[in-house]
Amino acid sequence: GGRGKTTLAQLVYNDANVKAHFQKRIWVCVSEPFDETKIAKEISGDATSSSTGLDHVLESMSRSIKGVKFLLVLDDVW
Repeated sequence: GGRGKTTLAQLVYNDANVKAHFQKRIWVCVSEPFDETKIAKEISGDATSSSTGLDHVLESMSRSIKGVKFLLVLDDVW
């Protein structure tokens, strides 16, 4: 920790060229405890969904990024 990785990722994520290049930019903070359902919901843009089934959430995530050029940042991964 403390090496500036998040700061560097923020600079890239917010760069005008990056914004123009990707149709979708997704920033997900991965925290403890690791929750793959929550992460998939955030990637799909449906973080408030009441669905708890991982398969359903993964299908939703897959639909949301299918055929889309996207940048995914997973921050705070330990």
